Amino acid sequence: MRLFIIAFVLLFCSSAFALDQQEESILAGLSNCITKQCKSDETRVYALMEFVHDRVKPKEGEDPYKQISDLERIQTGVGWCNHQAKIFMHLAYYQEIKTRLIYLMNDDGTASPHTIAEWWNGKEWIIADPLFMIYGISREEIRQSVGWDDIPYSFFRQKFPLIKDRPDEWLRCYINEPQIIFEYNPLPN
Repeated sequence: MRLFIIAFVLLFCSSAFALDQQEESILAGLSNCITKQCKSDETRVYALMEFVHDRVKPKEGEDPYKQISDLERIQTGVGWCNHQAKIFMHLAYYQEIKTRLIYLMNDDGTASPHTIAEWWNGKEWIIADPLFMIYGISREEIRQSVGWDDIPYSFFRQKFPLIKDRPDEWLRCYINEPQIIFEYNPLPN
């Protein structure tokens, strides 16, 4: 299992941010355009998540392991949860927002089929899940007080049998300790 996790990080996290200067410039401009009216990190995070949620969607039959850049994913409009989280993180980088990629785990310690991002609000890590638009809550807050019915619906919740058939199990993967954390820190240490 550990070997799978290491391979996942090396394949899907490290190369995700390796773009040429022209693509980096385009993404920086896009991030600035999306957040132009935003006055706080919280509003910037929401605007970036909404952008990714609206423009990059899972598509049946699409190879989730296909290696293309974040900019190409935005242009094609196709990407799974791990791609959405990485695109969000990449755009947040240009707003100097510290983020990390979280690979959620099931109760039994096996990898769940869902990846999210979290952002640092200066006090704690807050969920930023572009696929389900779960936003503004920490995994600890979910653990303590939130039930499935409090999480906003999305088209994917309706169509994905794992969530529809086992919603409580799906929600618990948000509160289990994650096994993979890839931080993307634009800020000086």
